[in-house]
Amino acid sequence: MFRAIGALRLVCADLGRLTVFYRAIGFKVGEVEPIPAAQLTVLCIDGGGSRRSMALGKSRVDLDCFDQKGRPYPEGATASDLVFQHFALVTDNIRSA
Repeated sequence: MFRAIGALRLVCADLGRLTVFYRAIGFKVGEVEPIPAAQLTVLCIDGGGSRRSMALGKSRVDLDCFDQKGRPYPEGATASDLVFQHFALVTDNIRSA
C-alpha cells in the first residue's frame, strides 16, 4: 500500500506564486533556502538558486527556482506532452489526506 511520496522536486519560474498555490491546498510551507553549490555544479547551473520544502502529511515536495532561467514550454505544448511537468495527489478523502 502506498503511504507517502518520499520526496519530489519541481523546478519553477516563480517560487512565490507556486508557494501560494500549494499553501492553499494544505501544504505546510518551509522557509526559502539557497540550493547548495555542490548541487548547482552537478546540474551545470551557473549562478544560484532557491529551494522551498513543503509537506503534506508524510509526503514532501521541494520547489526549486534558479537564477539562470530555463526555456519556456514550447508554444502549443499541452499537458499530455513529454515536456510538461506534472504530478497529482489522488485521494478519496481530501480532509484525511
